[in-house]
Order: sequence, then structure tokens, then C-alpha cells
Amino acid sequence: SDSIHPFVPRVTFMDPEITSVGLTRKECIRKFGENGFHYLKVDEAGTDRADADALERSTLGFVELRVSIPHGHVLGATVCSPAAAEIINELGLAMSNKLTVRDIARSLHAYPSHGYLMYRAALSLAVNDIWGALAACGSVGKIISAVGRTISYRLSNKRRKNKISDELKEWQSEGCEQEIDYQTIVDGSLITTPGISF
Repeated sequence: SDSIHPFVPRVTFMDPEITSVGLTRKECIRKFGENGFHYLKVDEAGTDRADADALERSTLGFVELRVSIPHGHVLGATVCSPAAAEIINELGLAMSNKLTVRDIARSLHAYPSHGYLMYRAALSLAVNDIWGALAACGSVGKIISAVGRTISYRLSNKRRKNKISDELKEWQSEGCEQEIDYQTIVDGSLITTPGISF
């Protein structure tokens, strides 16, 4: 229903604040697979704002972004910072309006501010491949980037489907009548994705 908002920010008010919006990293892995989205975590250490605040607080924060492949729409974010509740509002707005990390990177952010760290993370994700770098080169680059990104995404999806299809054929040739569970290792832990029954 329209009354249920899909991008409700979650905030824990402490020092520093911890916030999140959208899908968590584990939810992204479950939904898209380990290589089905881009992920970046940027620590606050070494930024001018963190250096200025170091006298008042001992804990440093971070910004973590999860974005879709190939378009770069924000799927989720986690922020730990003294101004995390303010930063997560901007990311919730980006998600509600289907903005990409390139859209966030094109907007100006005050320097040095807590939000500037989120801008740096978005900028890093926006230009992390050739298509993102091309999109930063003006209107012609944006067109070439959109076409190239779409073609490469479709080719990679086709390769992924072929790999799964080959695994299913091999399984069927063995005459198994049970479920296949796909197991992957994430951060040193074994994750089993429920399988497909035949």
C-alpha cells in the first residue's frame, strides 16, 4: 500500500549516532548475490572534520554505501557519525527518488562537514569503473556510459545464468531428486542459500 514507506531511516541516538536505511549488506547478498551489488565502507579517520573533532570525541565513524549494478541506485546505507541522523536523511531522499551515486556525487557538499564523507563515498562508487568515469565527462560521455553499462550488465547476467544452468544440468545428469543449496563464503562464514527442488 502507499501508506507503507519502504525507506524508513533507523536511528540509534548515542555518541556517535548509528543510522541505516534500505537493505543491509547481508540482505543485499541474499537478494543479489555477493557480486550483484557494489559495496564501499569509508572510515572517517584522516578526514579534516574528524581531525577537528578528535579533541571532543574518541570514536571515529564511517559511511557504508550499497548500490545496484549497473546503474548505481542506492540500495542501502549505514552511517556512524555525530551527525549520522542528518546524513541518513539525504540517503533516504536519494533512495525515495531513485537517485544514483552519480547524482549524489554531482551535488556540492560543504567542506569540512560530516556529510562530506558520504559525498566522498558516493564519488568513489560513481567513478569506480570505466562507465562511471565516462559519465563524468559530459553529456556525450553519459550516453556512451549508459549504453556500455547496459550492454556489459546484460552480458554478465547471461554468463551468470549460463553458469547456473550448467550446474543444474550436471546435477540433473547425476539423477538427484533433492534440493540444490548454493553455498558461498562471506566474511569467513558459510552462507547457504535455499535451493531449488525438482
